[in-house]
Amino acid sequence: MKKPGTVSPANPAPMPDRKTGDAGPATSSNDGGLRYGRPVPGKQGFVYPPGVKEETKNMIDVRDFRPGQKVKDPRTGEIFLVP
Repeated sequence: MKKPGTVSPANPAPMPDRKTGDAGPATSSNDGGLRYGRPVPGKQGFVYPPGVKEETKNMIDVRDFRPGQKVKDPRTGEIFLVP
């Protein structure tokens, strides 16, 4: 039996906590290569989806979503992760 807290190749290490506002890596192997949105400086709960210009019109409200949850960009239909 495995000791609690150990990781096997079939169970990769958990993702780091995203509450710090750090956008972290661009992709995640656990989520099929989905990318994380980028937090909007000074606007808690808003992100820029991956691959878009950092303009006001591109901000998405993710206040009702948890870090790591999948979100769909309403303009492009692209799925990304909440940082």
